[in-house]
Amino acid sequence: MTKFYRTVSKYLAVLLVFASLGLQAQERTVTGKVTSSDDGSPIPGVNILEKGTQNGTVSDSDGNFIISLSKEATLVFSFVGFKTKDVVVTTQSSVSVQLESDIQALSEVVVVGYGTQQKAEITGSISSVKGGEIQNISVSSFDAALQGRVAGAQITQSSGIPGSAVRLRIRGQSSVSGNSEPLYVVDGVPITSGDFSKRDGSANGINGNVLADINPNDIESMEVLKDAAAAAIYGSRAANGVVLITTKRGKSGKTVFNAGYYAGTNEVTRKLNFINSTEWLALMDEASRNSSGFPISPNYNLGRGLTPSTAVAGGANTNWRDQILRTGSVQEASVSASGGSEKTRFYVGGTYRKDESYFIGNSFERVNARINVDHNATDKLTIGTQTAISSTTNNQVPNVWGTAQSSALPIFPIRNQDGTYFGNTLAQGQNTGANPVAQLENKFKTDGFRLFNNVYLNYKITNDLVFRTEFGLDVLNQFDEIYTSYHNRFLFPLDYSPVSTGGQPIALPRVNAGGFEERRLNVVNWNSNNILTYSKTFGNHKVEALVGFAAQKSSQRTTGAYTNGNAGFRDNYFTNTVDGLQIFDRNLVNNYPVMGGYNADVDNVYSFISYFSRINYVNNGKYLASVSVRSDGSSRFGSNNKFGFFPAVSAGWILTKEDFIKSISWISFLKAKASFGITGNAEIGNFGYLATYGGSGGYLGQSGLAAQRIANPDLRWEKNNQFDVGFEFGLFDEKITGSIGYYSKISKDLLFVEPIQSSTGFTGVLKNTGIEIQNSGIELNLTSRNITSGNFSWTTDLNISSNQNEVLSTGGLPIEAFASGLGESRLIAGYPVGQGFMMKSAGVDPADGREQFFDNEGNKLKLTIENTDYRKPVGKPFPDFFGGINNSVKYKGIELNFLFTFQSGNTIFDNEAKFQIGDIANNNQRREVLNRWQSPETPGDGKTPGLFLSGAGSGRALNSDRFMYDASFLRLRTVTLSYTLPQSIVSKARLNMVRFFVSGQNLLLFTKFPGWDPEFVNTSNVGNTGQFFSPFGSSGQVSQFQQANITFNAAQNPFPQTRTFTAGVNISF
Repeated sequence: MTKFYRTVSKYLAVLLVFASLGLQAQERTVTGKVTSSDDGSPIPGVNILEKGTQNGTVSDSDGNFIISLSKEATLVFSFVGFKTKDVVVTTQSSVSVQLESDIQALSEVVVVGYGTQQKAEITGSISSVKGGEIQNISVSSFDAALQGRVAGAQITQSSGIPGSAVRLRIRGQSSVSGNSEPLYVVDGVPITSGDFSKRDGSANGINGNVLADINPNDIESMEVLKDAAAAAIYGSRAANGVVLITTKRGKSGKTVFNAGYYAGTNEVTRKLNFINSTEWLALMDEASRNSSGFPISPNYNLGRGLTPSTAVAGGANTNWRDQILRTGSVQEASVSASGGSEKTRFYVGGTYRKDESYFIGNSFERVNARINVDHNATDKLTIGTQTAISSTTNNQVPNVWGTAQSSALPIFPIRNQDGTYFGNTLAQGQNTGANPVAQLENKFKTDGFRLFNNVYLNYKITNDLVFRTEFGLDVLNQFDEIYTSYHNRFLFPLDYSPVSTGGQPIALPRVNAGGFEERRLNVVNWNSNNILTYSKTFGNHKVEALVGFAAQKSSQRTTGAYTNGNAGFRDNYFTNTVDGLQIFDRNLVNNYPVMGGYNADVDNVYSFISYFSRINYVNNGKYLASVSVRSDGSSRFGSNNKFGFFPAVSAGWILTKEDFIKSISWISFLKAKASFGITGNAEIGNFGYLATYGGSGGYLGQSGLAAQRIANPDLRWEKNNQFDVGFEFGLFDEKITGSIGYYSKISKDLLFVEPIQSSTGFTGVLKNTGIEIQNSGIELNLTSRNITSGNFSWTTDLNISSNQNEVLSTGGLPIEAFASGLGESRLIAGYPVGQGFMMKSAGVDPADGREQFFDNEGNKLKLTIENTDYRKPVGKPFPDFFGGINNSVKYKGIELNFLFTFQSGNTIFDNEAKFQIGDIANNNQRREVLNRWQSPETPGDGKTPGLFLSGAGSGRALNSDRFMYDASFLRLRTVTLSYTLPQSIVSKARLNMVRFFVSGQNLLLFTKFPGWDPEFVNTSNVGNTGQFFSPFGSSGQVSQFQQANITFNAAQNPFPQTRTFTAGVNISF
């Protein structure tokens, strides 16, 4: 770190020297102010350039500027939304400049698939987020910064752990067994995305996010393509939407250097309150009295060798959450330079970031570098490259969070009197169990390296016809090390009989051991695009057309090996002995699993070839039409369906160009638009249509090969039919702008492992079934320029979305076909995907304190086991509406920005509450248990039963809607207060801009949800794309995508979000 900061300091010093040398040649200083001709208000950020040179500056927050000139010169003033103006400066030392609004310029250029388009002429549904909007937001991944900024996109960070995955759902859940994440495209190249983390029972870490490799500081803009008209140009990979990321490029003119730094702290957003050891012991005694009529015995085994007597004597009162949480830290330093001549332009940037999270031992570190170069080789030929590298180190979280809340009781001390960890150094006859503090010694480290490179060539055949070819490369390397301390793994149950070197059985107590795993992941993804674009205006007719060919291949290789936790590990190194005894293969020790593990070397490959075309037509500046088609072929599709066809059509009408609208003075812009198209989801796994075979030793004890999966040559992509209609508008001279739209998306041919007759030798076959899902909704965007007066302005941006998700058909499959591995969530016709399906609680019987449940006739029953016949659809997995509201208030150099995000109407099943509110004998208890039934005279809240020891009928609660909670929330997502120094001050230091700021994330949360956080992604049952297996199992196994798509609203001890406070500075020169 010290070396890094010294290098940065030297680099900045050199840049400052060169900047000062350039300025020493100037001879006189000219000051001035730039204002709007409409209302006289100052215009900050105006580009001011001495014509014919690279000498320039920008106006400050008050519109003021200072520039040094050597002689008579012409200054060029330019700013988005205003007409460019040339001003001749002769001998005067001060000038005042007024810029006129340019309505034509207000129709900004927006990045679309394989090109750009004027915003006013777009007939699809696209949301844009500029890179400046997420500047200085302390997030490790850019996708997290999109929360609350994109209508129709529900974005949830899986946890507050840095580097964790982000779930992005554009216009609802459209798949059951396929991947539901959007396609990400960086500078025209589809990139590798998804969860490539490794999780197992030894070190159940968070799910990783390879998008965290991308530096948010390098992003110029992000466009989210939501409807078929915008996204169908990406064909079979556009069903879940497309996110286009455009990185920063250099501009002709004076080289501009930017440097920034911020640092701060982080902590959990909220903490749950648990009872203390005294209360726990008292409640155990109460549970014993309720169960047997007698107080608890002083010698009752409370776990890990403790009894009530020894627990009281030991005096432990451990808050295990506080033992593993801390106040974390974050810091980020960045530098960049951009500029160039008319022929060559460049952007160079680098960033260093380090997060020490609120969880002890967890950290995320990233170093990024990028260089983008564009060169006009001739008047017709332009070549360029975009190259970025990143290096990350992620020390993830061991499987300790759930233990610290549940099975680690407050009566347990952290260490024994001799200093060893309590509960982890075992003697014969002791109970086993993990110690959360001891588990912090486990290691789960992921080192990553990533390279992005894209080279392109543009050749202007004629003024109207341009050919572009580009080749992109995305290389991802990850190395995982997972070490389990010998404190946290155990060998030799009491009936084991390991053998000594001499071959004689020796009876041994259990001893401590450990485990180790290494895994290497290498992903190479290349993409080639070749596009011919034609653009021509014929009188009132404007035509833009393109045809193209694309090819992509992705190769993924995973190698690794691990012991199954039963070999001995001491002091982080491997040994084949434990306490001097040789450990042999499991088959040599009476079939006991004394030592186990695996090694693997798996290659995973897929490829696409695509042909696509699009025509945009504008008539008389007001009638708009667009048609696009794409044909995709892929190795993922079965032999009978190798190519898919994906068309889209759309139309628009700029009504304000018509005389009957022009007369309405308060309507400054109005456009109607509609679209229909078909997109596909090819994220269905690789070679799922092929039959597979695997090793088997199940026939007469002989090893061999056995069929594992049945072939399906008809396997193909999932399909979305989508219709959109909407309006874009500007009111009161653009003081209010926005859009409103309705969409309906029906997803068909959805993948599922459909059960088949067992006589075939298989339990199911992966196929495109009759399952259908509909998502329909309304999206509203509003921007209001509330006040624009002199030095003061206030702008509000609001987006709100309502999406209704419904399963139209289950393809004739019964409810229980969707039960395996999916907890209490189901796919039920007429209900949303992931609908809760469980018994309904009827409250507590006031006579005896036991919970009651409704049967199908509405009668109240007491049950000791769940009755599946009484399960009903309960809760709502999706919100009725969600969105964000951002305010920006500016006064002179002071600027305040704050963003609220919200959702309303959805519920979460808190799976851990059923253990932590009532299961007193086995788990720590939340303070809600104090509202329990205690007697007919003290019935409590009427919904929390009395306490009973396990086995007495009501220890651990049964699954019911008692634990289904309202997850609506309003969250103050980000707040940034900044001050930009006046130009008159910074110019004396020969700088362009100096900005100081303080910022906070997740500062306030308003919710009725009683758990850790209403915002999470369930990863406990989810596999991942980087494991050693296919996304679909051998025959009837539920895919990890299916688990993620259906069980997403079941909370199982999720990590809460992070509250962050930072302060920093930005400098430009």
